[in-house]
Amino acid sequence: MPGVADPQRSGRRDLGPEAGGAFAVPGAENARKAARLAPGDRVETSSGDGRWTRFRVTSVHQYRTPQFRARKVYEPAEDTQLRLIICTGPPDDDGRCTWNLVISAVRERPGGG
Repeated sequence: MPGVADPQRSGRRDLGPEAGGAFAVPGAENARKAARLAPGDRVETSSGDGRWTRFRVTSVHQYRTPQFRARKVYEPAEDTQLRLIICTGPPDDDGRCTWNLVISAVRERPGGG
């Protein structure tokens, strides 16, 4: 994930809270929670200034790291989307991630739509 310097903090391609973006989910406990998400579930993000944005999960895909589709995951979208990227599976011999879980979500408008 571009911009992730500290593995215990989330990394983000920052486009503002309303724009969504792609996040790397840090820490084992956060990753376990996020990995339980399924289509239809809701996720909220905070901008840090007290504003919250709600997203609805639309898909969950798992890729072996060599097949990870970074361009597709990080490409801009016409609507507001959130993508959570979680390293899963045992590390390889160099300590790198072997699988990536990608959770995609779209912004919900006020009133749930």
